[in-house]
Amino acid sequence: MSRSRRIGLDRRLDIEWLDAVAAQVAAGADEPVVRSRLFESLRHQAPGSRKPGTAHHKTVGVLVGAWVLTPPRLIAFRQRAIELLPSLSPGERLAIHWALLMAVYPFFGDVARHAGRMLSLDGSVTLANLTGRMRREWGDRSTVDRAAQRIVRSMVGWEALRDAGVRGVYEALPERILLGHNTSSLVLEGLLQYAQKPLPIDDALRHPALFPMELELRPYDLRGSDRFEIQRLGLDLDMIELRRQGGLGRRMSC
Repeated sequence: MSRSRRIGLDRRLDIEWLDAVAAQVAAGADEPVVRSRLFESLRHQAPGSRKPGTAHHKTVGVLVGAWVLTPPRLIAFRQRAIELLPSLSPGERLAIHWALLMAVYPFFGDVARHAGRMLSLDGSVTLANLTGRMRREWGDRSTVDRAAQRIVRSMVGWEALRDAGVRGVYEALPERILLGHNTSSLVLEGLLQYAQKPLPIDDALRHPALFPMELELRPYDLRGSDRFEIQRLGLDLDMIELRRQGGLGRRMSC
């Protein structure tokens, strides 16, 4: 798999921090103001200084990188997320943060994808197996292990995973987060931004990277959408991609 080698997201994140930065962006705060407020609000929760390279500084950088310094291709997506967030339940807000993190930080999406596949096959996520898979895709380096472990601990904190009672082993929660139509559509958009290629529509709606959630979408819901394009390949394979210039069949595997 050809991925950018920049991990980007290598910190444990609390959902409250993600909600806080999204709220500040929604209120129109610019980057310096958001950074200052985050440093202040995290002062007691994520000890450290504002100096570059410290844990505190890196945590703020990850949050700002997702919600403030959002890549240009994701600005419209972020705006739709900001408009939707105030009306959502805590579970659906998590789904929106999850989708944006996947789109901005492919490393996060890959951790979620492998975790989802392991849950589907084995019923649990073993950290050692997960980090082994991530090393094969992102390089055999200790930073990959640390980043993957912190993402998994974030997922536990978000109640997307839970400790299975054995060190380094995690399992899914008994019930998935049921997403409404608008949230489901935005999460699907985030998934396709992460994948950067067309996907079989049935696979997209049940993608392993979305393992904590259940999308309230059916293929017929997406036909005629101004955000998605569906094309038939062969006799019975429908492919979905984001509606943009250039058509189907681009880029990397996922």
